[in-house]
Amino acid sequence: MFALIVATHGTSIAADRPTTEPAHDASAVKILDRLEAAGEKYVTLQADVVHDVMMRLSGDREVRQGAVAYQRETTDYPSRFYIRFDTLQQGAGRRFADKVEYAFDGGMWLTEAKHRIRKITRYQVARQGQKIEPLRLGKGPFPLPFGQKTQDMLEHFEASTRATTANDPADTDYIKLVTKPQHKDSINFAWMEMWVDRNTDLPIKIRCEETASKNYITVTFSKMTMGSTVDEGLFVITPPRGWQIEVVPLDQ
Repeated sequence: MFALIVATHGTSIAADRPTTEPAHDASAVKILDRLEAAGEKYVTLQADVVHDVMMRLSGDREVRQGAVAYQRETTDYPSRFYIRFDTLQQGAGRRFADKVEYAFDGGMWLTEAKHRIRKITRYQVARQGQKIEPLRLGKGPFPLPFGQKTQDMLEHFEASTRATTANDPADTDYIKLVTKPQHKDSINFAWMEMWVDRNTDLPIKIRCEETASKNYITVTFSKMTMGSTVDEGLFVITPPRGWQIEVVPLDQ
């Protein structure tokens, strides 16, 4: 299963280690409160995305570029998301077309569509009538940092911040989340850094270390639009004629 979470281009693994000098927790909580308020303010969000994985054990690197659409839960709709990657670059090789799509319908199914091999995989992620939180940070298959709650974040992570540095994205505030020991077996990253835009109060860059693989993964978001209409068809991927279809039940 693909895990969404980008090392900055041109940096070494050592340079991608998280900053370890925290400021005051109270300042970090204020940033988390801004994130929560932004999540309540914006019903929909669409953005371009870059997903960059530095595989520490092998030294390999994969960079994918595409777009994401997110709709938070409302009285009419459950939380849903759609991710499309259009290109792939491996190491220092050329970038080439490799379309891959992921869609969560808000109910039971997460669908993956790999166009190059013409295959659809439908993963059952909930039982009939069961409500899940696929975007809960560190819990779902994709750590999209939207719609998070301060109380939930503080329950699972130690939060800290620091002063802005010259290497930070412009007009952002920095926050670092370290998974608490009692939750390390249920959260899929050891730590996460997040840069929050001061105008929108939304994260425009995240970086983390996956617990299992130890990979460094960073995601950057750009060209964000909030509150615009999202095509309903994005959240349900219909298999094209002639494609291979695989269904993975919940118990597998």
